[in-house]
Order: sequence, then C-alpha cells, then structure tokens
Amino acid sequence: ADLARCRPCGNGVHFAPQQLSLQGTKVSINDLQAHTNYTFEIWAVNGVSKQSPSPDQSVSVTVTTNQAAPSTVTSIQAKDITRHTVSLVWQEPERPNGVILEYEVKYYEKDQNERSYRIVKTSSRNTDIKGLNPLTSYVFHVRARTAAGYGDF
Repeated sequence: ADLARCRPCGNGVHFAPQQLSLQGTKVSINDLQAHTNYTFEIWAVNGVSKQSPSPDQSVSVTVTTNQAAPSTVTSIQAKDITRHTVSLVWQEPERPNGVILEYEVKYYEKDQNERSYRIVKTSSRNTDIKGLNPLTSYVFHVRARTAAGYGDF
C-alpha cells in the first residue's frame, strides 16, 4: 500500500483487527469523533501487485458519523447586572458534536443549593434573566442540546 497517500485519523482512532496488512475483507473502526466526515481508502494488494503494469486497485469510502451530545459549556459571563436582572453570555461548547439546537440555562439562589431552580431555554448564546431578588447570590449553569441530546451542565 502507498502510505504517502494516507492521512492518519489520529491516535485516538482504533482499527480491529488492524489498520494495515489485513488478510480478510472486514475491519472495524472505533473511537471516531461525532458529526465528522471521514474518508477511508481501501487498497487491493497481493504478492505480485508491484510487478503489475496496471494502476493500483483502490476505492474510497466517505462516511459521516452521527451527532452526539455536546461537551460542557464553559466561560459563562454576567453582563449588565441590575437589582433584578442579569444578562448572561457564553461560548459554544468546545466540541459541539453536531448542530446546536438550543441552550438551557439553569439557575438558583446560592444558599438554596439546587433545591429550587429555574430553567430558561434559548437558541442564542445569551439571555436576560429577570425577576431576581436584590442582594442575592445566584448560581448559573448552561448546557447545549443537539439532535442527540443535552450535554452536561
């Protein structure tokens, strides 16, 4: 096989039984990234392939992996804080793992320790939280959702 044409998938991708010098016609490829295009080249090689004047026999197969739940939303920032309102902004998850459909903001008074919380849903990476109690500390968590489900808070 001409390894110069092959760009590795990365150390995290695993082939079973192996990637090269297969004896059979089946290989399993595991630990691929979600919502990613992969192109695999399959080469037919035997003991006399190098002596043949015809070009190497190969085929390319392109697949797209399914979406998965997104990674955690980090770096939530509070802007424009008033007595009863706060504006929150955040970044898209480092690994969206698909198309982000919505975000869910969970918040509660810090001394309530999640016993009583509220949820706000939004399709943008910001929202205004209204109706807060003055002089009260709040905890805010944000998670994203793809077609495969919600990520963690």
